[in-house]
Amino acid sequence: LSLHDALPICINALLCGWFAGSLRGGGLSLIGQFAERVHPLSPTMLGYTAQVTRVWALYFAAMAVGSIVVYTRFSFAAWSVLANLLTPLMVAGLFVGEYLLRYRLHPEFERTRLIDAVRAFYGASSDRAARR
Repeated sequence: LSLHDALPICINALLCGWFAGSLRGGGLSLIGQFAERVHPLSPTMLGYTAQVTRVWALYFAAMAVGSIVVYTRFSFAAWSVLANLLTPLMVAGLFVGEYLLRYRLHPEFERTRLIDAVRAFYGASSDRAARR
């Protein structure tokens, strides 16, 4: 396993640790921290963001383990398809799926724009937060 080949595994493991680590100690989950940059969070939203953070942590753990399994058991071409094609598609699917599920399960949640989420991730204040 070369350093180049290990990079996707390491990135997924680090992201898993980042997301899962935010769930310890009773503090605000990582996704809760991002969401709070966009709007105030109700107790229901706090619980929901913790659940979504768990889902992302599990996703990254599964991808790290899955990458190792595919790399060691299948061809390099199969691993390359997983690392370079399927992984970004699954991340996009998880983002879209969570977005659709959030408003189906919690129609009372304030609607946000995708750009607000991107700004929250990068630490910039949203237009809405800047107006407060």
